[in-house]
Amino acid sequence: MIVAIKKRVPMINVLATQRNFTSLWTGQLISFIGDNVYKIALAWQVLILTGSALAIGIVYIANLIPTIVFVLIGGVTADRLPRRSILLLSDAGRGLVVLLTAVLAFAHLLQLWHLLLLSLFFGAVDSFYTPASQAIVPQLVEVDLLQPANALSRLSFMASRVLGPPLGALAVVATGGPASAFALDALSFLFCCLLVLRLPMTPQEDIHRNRSVLAFLRGIPASVQGLFASMREGLAYVTGKPWLWATIAIAACINVTYMVPLAVALPKLVYHYGAGAWLLGLLTASDAAGAIIASLALGQMSRLRQRGLVAYAALFVSCLGLAALGLPLSRTIEPTVALVACFFAGGGVGAFEVLWLTLMQERVPGELFGRVTSIDMLGSLVLIPLGLIGTGGLVDRFGPAPIFLVGGLLSLILVIAGLCVRDIRDLA
Repeated sequence: MIVAIKKRVPMINVLATQRNFTSLWTGQLISFIGDNVYKIALAWQVLILTGSALAIGIVYIANLIPTIVFVLIGGVTADRLPRRSILLLSDAGRGLVVLLTAVLAFAHLLQLWHLLLLSLFFGAVDSFYTPASQAIVPQLVEVDLLQPANALSRLSFMASRVLGPPLGALAVVATGGPASAFALDALSFLFCCLLVLRLPMTPQEDIHRNRSVLAFLRGIPASVQGLFASMREGLAYVTGKPWLWATIAIAACINVTYMVPLAVALPKLVYHYGAGAWLLGLLTASDAAGAIIASLALGQMSRLRQRGLVAYAALFVSCLGLAALGLPLSRTIEPTVALVACFFAGGGVGAFEVLWLTLMQERVPGELFGRVTSIDMLGSLVLIPLGLIGTGGLVDRFGPAPIFLVGGLLSLILVIAGLCVRDIRDLA
């Protein structure tokens, strides 16, 4: 019976047979939940200190800027240094940041400048984690199981969006402040470090396993010689693959026309409906539920034909969902339509991300994967700060509905432009 279930449910097969990936996945799930606890606590702490929504945005941008600055270096590091060690050091660094935040909060010493400075450091350390975590998966999972494994990763991320915020809010409410939520997130990083230690050493790490941490750190300057040459090598690979550079460029723009309106205009849309924060929570959960179901569906398929077309078709559905949020409808049915729209929007993006990551892991050489992932991340993030500032002003001036309609239309045009690239349509 158990063997039959494994064969019929590839994601269960991955967790049951790929033990090293299971350790990584468990750590990521705990970390993602902790991150969402941290976001709720951070926003609430800023409000306690300043009462300003603008201050929240500034703190988030402080976290984002160093990620943009250092992500290419993070990609080179993931290709030149042991990925297991990078994950361990990144988790430890982020955990220390959150622990220090918790200590300052418990001592009633925490100020806004502390949060800005700690956010800068958190973002810098975080920029090394994602390239290494995505690059290490092909080392842990058989090729035929990459798509179910990536579906599991996406599932854990979306599940954390459902579980993390209520847990963070509960910690804040139960203890009368965000300090305990910060401490909870710091504890999650401790568990992540313990689980990363269970991952097998790569041959590169095995050579250096008898070296001290100090010796390893002393060796880093020599290891990163030729840093800019390595970056150019990664950029040359990306620019030589139309399916890569075109999708990265399109994603950079769609994050402004699609993701930013969801982040900035959705709360105002709920306010326009005359509903409370409960509806905003339901819309966010609906988006996450769509992504979860898409991940589960793709996790059942070890292989899918014409994945380029399917990925962009899924993104097309998401854009339609975004535009639907701006339709002029009767006030009585607007919330219901919004729930359905968010569900399909989340499902489309979830499907696209699973397929895109699998395609990269299969097609990009392992020795270049960290750099290519970092370029992909940079493309996704680089325009977001400007988008947050510009879109927020447009929402305040014209209201949320036109922003969703225009954003959805522009996103659809970008998706169609991607489908005009033959290299994307030919992705199998």
